[in-house]
Amino acid sequence: MGAFVLYAGTAARHVGLIDSGELMAVAMTGGVAHPTGYPLFTLIAYSAAVVIRWLGSTPPAVGLTLLSSLPAAAACTTACVASSRQASRLGGSPPQARLVGILTATGMAVGTTLWSAATEVEVYALTTFLLAALLALGMEVDAAAEPRRRNRLAALWLYLAGLSLGNHMSIVAIIPMGIVVLSRLPLRRWVGLGILGGLAATVTLQLPLRAAHDPLLEWGNPETLGRWWHHIQGAQYQVWMFTRNPEELWASLREFADFLAREDVPMALAACGLGLVVHRSVNRAVLGLAGSAAFCVLYTLNYEIPDIRSYLLPAIVSISLGGSWGLTALVQALSSSLPWARQLATAGGALVITLTAVSARRAWPNANRAGFHLADTYARSLLLDLAEDAVLLTDRWDTYAPCLYLQQVEGLRPDVILVDKELLRRSWYYQYLERRDAALYESIRADAEAFLEAVVPFEADEPYDADLLQRSYLAINDGILRGGPTHRAGYTVLDSPESVSQGWGRVPGVLSFRVYPPGQRPPAFESPAPRLSEPPGIPSASWQNPRALRLEHEFSRYAHARGITHARAGNLQAAETELRRAMRLAPNDPVPLRDLSLLLQRVGRQEEAARVQRRARRLSTGG
Repeated sequence: MGAFVLYAGTAARHVGLIDSGELMAVAMTGGVAHPTGYPLFTLIAYSAAVVIRWLGSTPPAVGLTLLSSLPAAAACTTACVASSRQASRLGGSPPQARLVGILTATGMAVGTTLWSAATEVEVYALTTFLLAALLALGMEVDAAAEPRRRNRLAALWLYLAGLSLGNHMSIVAIIPMGIVVLSRLPLRRWVGLGILGGLAATVTLQLPLRAAHDPLLEWGNPETLGRWWHHIQGAQYQVWMFTRNPEELWASLREFADFLAREDVPMALAACGLGLVVHRSVNRAVLGLAGSAAFCVLYTLNYEIPDIRSYLLPAIVSISLGGSWGLTALVQALSSSLPWARQLATAGGALVITLTAVSARRAWPNANRAGFHLADTYARSLLLDLAEDAVLLTDRWDTYAPCLYLQQVEGLRPDVILVDKELLRRSWYYQYLERRDAALYESIRADAEAFLEAVVPFEADEPYDADLLQRSYLAINDGILRGGPTHRAGYTVLDSPESVSQGWGRVPGVLSFRVYPPGQRPPAFESPAPRLSEPPGIPSASWQNPRALRLEHEFSRYAHARGITHARAGNLQAAETELRRAMRLAPNDPVPLRDLSLLLQRVGRQEEAARVQRRARRLSTGG
């Protein structure tokens, strides 16, 4: 209850970054999420969506965060029970065992990674609970002396392992503990219990069943056996696995070591070592926990994607549970007849409690999402600025996913067609486009059919015509921006434009560029009235989430772009207004200051221009 109150009290009240928007849209519309589909999570989310609709007044973004807060709290409870039972097996009295459980669970609960996962709509909290349950059950299987109890616990373990396969691929970290469980069973039982685990794994069949109903959001279209298998194994992400050279691996290992140090994992590792020395209990359970932590780290090191830290949660849970050996030794020493042992144990206990408090204080600005509405504000400001019946082309997931949620769940700007430029590389996405706007799709049909024919060997890992694929792909992008037969207004938010809209006219808006095809002259520039003079910031200036900081900087970036456009058009007063707005929104960015200095020189305000230029240089040399 303590963990749940903490998590629910600091949970996000609005759509968040990364996959939050897409997962909430999938939950509320009954769709299929990105690979691996997360069928167990989405089944639970569909049920939660029914309750949210029934309640009516509860904003979906508020109600759906319970999908993370509840399982994260349950993971802490599981760690508490498992550590307490292990302490009892090591000879601790009931009060000592309870204290060990509480210390273990509290340290895990206030770590930045789990706390962050518990306060936004993501799949990691449920994964952490399933993993904690599997580790705890594995410890019980190893400790069970009576064969009947051991067999029943093993059956539960294998069923839960099969179910976990339907949630997130990081659950593979449980393999070493699975070896421990199977080693405690007679060989004749493996087949029957394996069938039980296989039956639980059929939760993944939810994906083709859901896809058969043709939901609007149907990532991968996993209706056939081949598409289903491609989806649940996350095949499209495997290009980022096991691709690092030794130097990159070493740099990544140093980064992870620094990250784990901030999670107080070294303290848990020290506790593991102390416990093993005192109790001399290197048994199968210890090997299972150590193996699961090592497997998780090796798997994560070889997966080259941003925001990889949540994949380390299995290692954090494994090491936290292993720390119960050392915590048991500490609390037992408090009852020792030797004064020096009691004093040492008191100092060790004080250190554990102090580090837990420091960890909680350090995690607070990063994990507290209650006041975080930057993604929501960004997406709303972007959508509200677009012309009626516009089409928006973007290659930014942190743009696409929040807008998708606001449009599909909250009904904001349903007239706008959202198009993810990177998803246009996938064959299934064209079915979504055709459903979303048949007229727009008809205008690109010829290029789309050429692309879909050329992409078949690419998706099958066979030789393909790269030039034909790229030509068709770029033609599709340009065709979408032309707006189809109704001539929808085209807008872009692009990091990698390649040759998309090259040679087109661009006019900056609040958070996007309005684009005009070659031969169509942009109208006289009129700076749109910004929706916000100051965007709501992140919870704390100390939160160094690069995605959040980048999104916040977009308000300044487009104000800067509007200022430059005004200056080129000769609207110098408007240009100064926009450049000063950019300075206010990003006070540590020297670029708007530099351009404002140039503008002031142009209008003859030399002294003021010099002051601004000096400030820009100070910021630039300060990094």
